[in-house]
Amino acid sequence: MKHFKIKWIVLFMVVLTGTSAAGYRRLDDRMKAYEPPYTPLPHRSAPLDRTRPDRIDTMTNHLLKMSDEWLNLGLNPGAFLRMDESRRKALEEIANDDSKLLRFLNQPVAIHDLEILTLFRSQAIKAAAGRFRAVLRRFSQAAYLDEILYRYSAFTRSLMTGIGPMKGMNSTAVNFPFPGVMALKGDIVAHSAAAALETLTIERRNAVAKMRKAYWNLLYIQGAEAITRETASLFAGLERVADTRYKSGKTSFQDVVKIEIRRRTLEEELTTLKESRRNVEAEMSSLLNLDPNPTVIRLIQSRPSASPPDLAPLYGKAIETRQELRKKRAMIKKMEKMLEMAETMILPTFTLNLSLYEDNPVMKVGTSAMQPAFAVSTRADKAAGSPKSPWFGKDDAYISEARMTLSALRSELKQAESDTRTSVRKAWSDLDRASRETSLYKNHIVSETRSVLDVSTRGYESGKASFAEVVDSHTDWLHAGLALQRKKSDMGIAWAELSRIIGMDMVSNHVQ
Repeated sequence: MKHFKIKWIVLFMVVLTGTSAAGYRRLDDRMKAYEPPYTPLPHRSAPLDRTRPDRIDTMTNHLLKMSDEWLNLGLNPGAFLRMDESRRKALEEIANDDSKLLRFLNQPVAIHDLEILTLFRSQAIKAAAGRFRAVLRRFSQAAYLDEILYRYSAFTRSLMTGIGPMKGMNSTAVNFPFPGVMALKGDIVAHSAAAALETLTIERRNAVAKMRKAYWNLLYIQGAEAITRETASLFAGLERVADTRYKSGKTSFQDVVKIEIRRRTLEEELTTLKESRRNVEAEMSSLLNLDPNPTVIRLIQSRPSASPPDLAPLYGKAIETRQELRKKRAMIKKMEKMLEMAETMILPTFTLNLSLYEDNPVMKVGTSAMQPAFAVSTRADKAAGSPKSPWFGKDDAYISEARMTLSALRSELKQAESDTRTSVRKAWSDLDRASRETSLYKNHIVSETRSVLDVSTRGYESGKASFAEVVDSHTDWLHAGLALQRKKSDMGIAWAELSRIIGMDMVSNHVQ
């Protein structure tokens, strides 16, 4: 009877052991088949889906896809300047060949063509584009770092052959990496790319603004040369009249000498204007990456719109579109993600990870187990709710510094927005003044000074007007004509500066 009871007890233990072993195998199989969820980093226009399960290779591919998307955004030359696609392609072919470009510039060229050529030829833009592409390399760094570490651990892990098939020791930290850190890395790189893209757009915007200002300055100099040459011709005619009157004894020798002095002064001013024109042409050649010496640029005259835009809407547009502000916002978002990643990796987590299961049955199961399968106690220096690393406080100063830096960046953004509003007001004021003064000189002063010039010249020939009156009338007409040309160019320059400050192309629809 005693042996019968022992047999039943042994049979019961065998069944119980088999059932436990089967349960353990099922648990072990489930743990091996588990795939941790990885949330891919979305594009800035897509919402973040925290519930979508994706593996690490999917997130890696997503980061690389984001790199390509950012690259397509950065390589678009029309990010600031609006342009016709067919015209852009034609000018891009010309921009790639110096000989074709020089032949193109020997013909009268429009301001919009010069702007497009600047986008393709400017070395400052190419340098900014290179830095932008360099920042995009960080996407692959963020994507491949964890994957490389994972593969390294797969190839270098040691084999445990004590029981079952040959298998390696898999660290839980490798099997269950925290996906949020990788997503935060992608966010940080994305905001870095956004800041680099704004820097590239700033270079394009500034290069276009420089070309526009150079165009209007060159147009003024060409107009000033024509007016000065015409006035010098008028003084030459007046000199002949004075010489005839002197020979007949109707005027003094001093009048003849004074007119000759004025004529020679104007001829010298013509020489100065020619040198100024060469200087502006050299500046435009530099923007186009050409040798400034042989380049002579001929322009098609344009007329800027004389109607300034409404001031009130410009403040909101500038706050929204100015690249410097957008860059600061991107840097603030980057700093926020960096701070979040630091807090994720340093500050205490929501769990002590006491229930993590290591795939190491030889060391943790059976009579030869050297350590428990699960944590059964906490260390003396780790109370309930303490972080995984008890010395996290040593990094708290870094987090405090990052928080203070983030607060400073936000204050700088507010100050930059305030400065932008002031700059918009000043640029609009310059445009409004140039518009009003252009209208005044065009509609009144130039025509009136020309009438005074004709009357005084006929009066001097007939002896009814004094020499001082006729010289003053010639001088006033010269100054009025030069002022009109200057105001027209100032209006074009003011449009270019207003567009530069606001950060959007406002000139294309306001130039005829």
